[in-house]
Amino acid sequence: MFKRKKGFVSVWIGQRITKKQFQEYAVDENYSEDDDVPLNGFAKDAGDTFYDHDFVEAKWLGKNDKTLEVAFLDFSHADTFVNEIVKRVDKKDIRSANTVIVMYDTAISPARWPKHSPLVYVGCGAYEPEKPKAEPPKPRKDDHS
Repeated sequence: MFKRKKGFVSVWIGQRITKKQFQEYAVDENYSEDDDVPLNGFAKDAGDTFYDHDFVEAKWLGKNDKTLEVAFLDFSHADTFVNEIVKRVDKKDIRSANTVIVMYDTAISPARWPKHSPLVYVGCGAYEPEKPKAEPPKPRKDDHS
């Protein structure tokens, strides 16, 4: 199941997935009156029925696999987590991907992923969100400058 975990990112990658497979598995949504019916295949594989899209970036990168460094180029905050993710993927002997899903402030509990899934769960690691910019100090009432 998806669990909120501030400052952590969960990552899945896929290889040689067609655009249609990606669309049906992770983008298309099956809304139902029954709250026990998963939103899509991705939610089902996580053992959940729903996830908050505000925390997800999902990309199909084209027909051909890309190197992992290239695959993560356009993801938010990637510079703060990509090195750790590449190390984890190397342990799984995966060098490229054409599909990436990144879920921010989320961990999977328990950290298992079905073998039949079109995606590989790489794992969960820390990332650093952008810090809000400080506002300039407001002038004091007695300041006449």
